[in-house]
Amino acid sequence: MIALGLAYVGQFIFPKGFNYLYIVPHNKGISIAIFLQSGVDWIWDTYFFALKVFNEWLILSVLMPVKAAFLAMPVAATFTLVMGVGFIVGGIRTALTVGGFLLFIALTEWWDRALITACT
Repeated sequence: MIALGLAYVGQFIFPKGFNYLYIVPHNKGISIAIFLQSGVDWIWDTYFFALKVFNEWLILSVLMPVKAAFLAMPVAATFTLVMGVGFIVGGIRTALTVGGFLLFIALTEWWDRALITACT
């Protein structure tokens, strides 16, 4: 009841509204970024050699060939592959929905970027 009363009075004091988030600077909020970054740094420092070998293998032996294969595939083959997976997973309705979304991307200039995003 008190909150309703304050809200009612506040609409007359602040007729244009009041941005409550404006009074808190973005760098003064609560963040766990320092803990996460410390954890990632520790893992990288502790297991660097094993992660480096795995990282290089993954990029050179898996991701780069998949990217090259995706970019070399004709658009019709990509439609067939993706709509086929949609049909297997969810039926004809899902296949048509996926095909519609894919057609939207194919009609824009972002086709290559979308394929690179899909393979990584």
